[in-house]
Amino acid sequence: QQAAAYTFFKPVVPEGQTLGGEPFSAGSTGAPVLERVPGYVECSLVETVEKGDHAIIVGKVVDAGVSEELSGRPDDLTLTLKDLGEKIYYGG
Repeated sequence: QQAAAYTFFKPVVPEGQTLGGEPFSAGSTGAPVLERVPGYVECSLVETVEKGDHAIIVGKVVDAGVSEELSGRPDDLTLTLKDLGEKIYYGG
């Protein structure tokens, strides 16, 4: 997950069946679903709310899945910023 996270810290464009070098397939809405992730949630857009210099995206879940059978707690697979190293911070 760490390599994929670093890939998507910057804008990427589709090249064939990869996005930033990560393989994907089209989900039920046509959105790219990355193949080497533990799980995914695919949403349809319900509303975009503009607040200051940010936008809040509200979606309705239309599909979700996991790549393999989970053992233990699902949140054990959660990647957080601290997992990416001491010098990785979110600057908003």
